[in-house]
Amino acid sequence: MTALSRKFVVVATLDKALSQASRGYMLRVLGGVNPAIPPSADLVIGSTKDAAYKLRYETRWKGSIALQDFSENSRGEAGISEMKRLAEWVILDELDTNASSQVFRNKAALALENGFKVIMRLGEISNTNMEDNEVDLLNKIHLFKDFIKTYPNHIAIALETSSSSAKEKSVLLKETRETLAKIRLWLRQNINQNTAEQIQLLVSIPEKTEDLSAFAQLQDLDGLFARGISSPFEVIKLVSASKYWTKQLWKKYLSIKRSTALISNVRHKHFKSKVFTQCRCPKRYISML
Repeated sequence: MTALSRKFVVVATLDKALSQASRGYMLRVLGGVNPAIPPSADLVIGSTKDAAYKLRYETRWKGSIALQDFSENSRGEAGISEMKRLAEWVILDELDTNASSQVFRNKAALALENGFKVIMRLGEISNTNMEDNEVDLLNKIHLFKDFIKTYPNHIAIALETSSSSAKEKSVLLKETRETLAKIRLWLRQNINQNTAEQIQLLVSIPEKTEDLSAFAQLQDLDGLFARGISSPFEVIKLVSASKYWTKQLWKKYLSIKRSTALISNVRHKHFKSKVFTQCRCPKRYISML
């Protein structure tokens, strides 16, 4: 992470297949997760509109929400206004389906023009042919070059890691790191440096990944994306992983803040003393200058 203004994002999408009882239990537990969020990270819960309503108004969730069913509920001004009261983000993953790129662009445009932040899921990082796979990813990003340039603070690109359990973790980390670097470089070369630094790059978490801190430390990575969360403890594990990456940066920020306050205090006392001396003995004060 290159700037404090670009927060580390943890996106946890709830499993749509959960029973109503299980979903209700998860939402109640998540209501207590808010205090665990590190100051320099943002926890985003991905959910359907119905679950988002319960999160907001029944469990009093104060954090961010990303709608997974934006496309189905985005008809008319009334529908958009209702969704804006529930969520700040939307998740669009039509590129992983048979929907055309133009349909995807239209939905992305609708979300961005109405003030939503958009998480675009653009397919797998790792494949049997890495070069072809990376070219495909960059071609997809190119389709939204105009959106990226216009709304750099409202777009996060989520890349899917390989679902193959046979791939060694070290190899997966290496491939992920290289692909992230190439995407960031492409953004610098094809748009501009400032925009490249504002776009958030997220990586999905392979199933049953125990050590998330290794992913959280990857250079050019701005967040973790987890699909189909079925337990609130999985969310807590994701938040803990983000702490590992952000804690040093946050400590540095707090140290600078404390130093600034100390300098301000010393300066205040110094000038207060000078003013006091000036009032009591003007000649002495002038001689000190």
